Amino acid sequence: MSRLSEGMKSEVETQSSLNSEGKPSNRHFINSFMLSFGFFLMFSAFNGTSNLLTSGKDAHIGYVASAIIYAFFAFGSLFVSTGVLSQIGPKWSIPIGALTYTIFQATNLKGQEWWQFLWISAGLLGVGASILWSAQGSYLTIAAKNHAFSRGLPADASQGMFQGLFFGILQLNQVVGNLCSGFIFLYATSGAEVLMRVYMGLSIVGLIVLSLLPNEKEQNITEDKGQIPLTERISAVARLHFDKKLLLMVPVLFYSGMEQGFLVGDLTKAIGHGIGGDNNPSYGKAYIGFSMVVFGVIDATCSFVFGKFVIKSHKRIVLLIGTIGHGALYAFIIYANGFSEGGMEKIFSNHVWSIFLCTACAGIADSVWNVAPATLLGMMFPDESEPAFSTLKLWQALGAFTILMVGDHSPLWLKTIYVSIVLLVSATGVLLLDIIYLSKNKREGYERVE
Repeated sequence: MSRLSEGMKSEVETQSSLNSEGKPSNRHFINSFMLSFGFFLMFSAFNGTSNLLTSGKDAHIGYVASAIIYAFFAFGSLFVSTGVLSQIGPKWSIPIGALTYTIFQATNLKGQEWWQFLWISAGLLGVGASILWSAQGSYLTIAAKNHAFSRGLPADASQGMFQGLFFGILQLNQVVGNLCSGFIFLYATSGAEVLMRVYMGLSIVGLIVLSLLPNEKEQNITEDKGQIPLTERISAVARLHFDKKLLLMVPVLFYSGMEQGFLVGDLTKAIGHGIGGDNNPSYGKAYIGFSMVVFGVIDATCSFVFGKFVIKSHKRIVLLIGTIGHGALYAFIIYANGFSEGGMEKIFSNHVWSIFLCTACAGIADSVWNVAPATLLGMMFPDESEPAFSTLKLWQALGAFTILMVGDHSPLWLKTIYVSIVLLVSATGVLLLDIIYLSKNKREGYERVE
């Protein structure tokens, strides 16, 4: 009787993925697009704000706020996100997590004047972000699987396309958010106040979009995940770390967060100070915005392209591109700040084009280190998506927290050496993972061609 029930359930779910003409519908793809658009709006505001946190009069407040976010992000990824996700599912976990971003934007309306509230909201956002990103990973993985099942394809056949689509649209937030920042700081009298109001509006609209997401249910499952105890859900994250494949991924996940923290905490600060200096900070902040537009366009384009390559037989090429992109950027920073007279700020002020070249290299490489970890986890742990993506965000948070806590306590060239070492370890980890596991398990579905 149970087998008959399961068969009927599977048939109904399959039929629900067909349109009125009996052809596979695109509703799962549309759902993923709606998810991507909501994140695009939310992060147009948040990333625009984050890029400016360390460029204020007191950079320490911005460094601490960013570090608090990632510290609570790590805590939430381990102890909160998986439990919340198992109880209410991805559909409702996403808007709950997104609400904390809107609260954070509200505290930024007064900038560093409200630094106490800024730090409190940063902690709240960190926990909310762990919920939001774990739910995003789970929702997108389920949508990709359902899209593949509706077309009679293997479960992982659409993972690369969906991950690439998501990160491609998401990274466009750097275009919208930073264009707003650039032009407002150039032409508005009270640039910071006007900009934060614009960002607040974008955050509210993004929250509304994410609240209206349709539900995505996993097909061909017989276990009711909501009945699994909360403690077991939390321990699932810890159990994954006994998997040898994940152990090789840990440096990659850690570096993925570290490079993002380095970008928003150090590269943007160097750009703002190099162009505007202490006499014209608004001009420097405007160039932070314009340079990050270049970053966003390139990051978005490469995310979509590399998403398809990662799941095919081109992982090593994509990895090489990401490593070279960041390697070139880090080599320039180490040379400019360690051996060049006047440092990177002087180079930026004398050769403005070098700013855009740096952010272009950062955009190419960032797309690799964003898409690859998420795609590989979705391929390797398709039946454990919730703890897998909680693990992803846990290590990303720890990586960002580590580099942000260094703050101004270490010269930029030395911090860049730290990040470069982790980059090389990460690249080695992915290469070994591909050689030892992925290339030897084509029959298990790790190398499906869409």
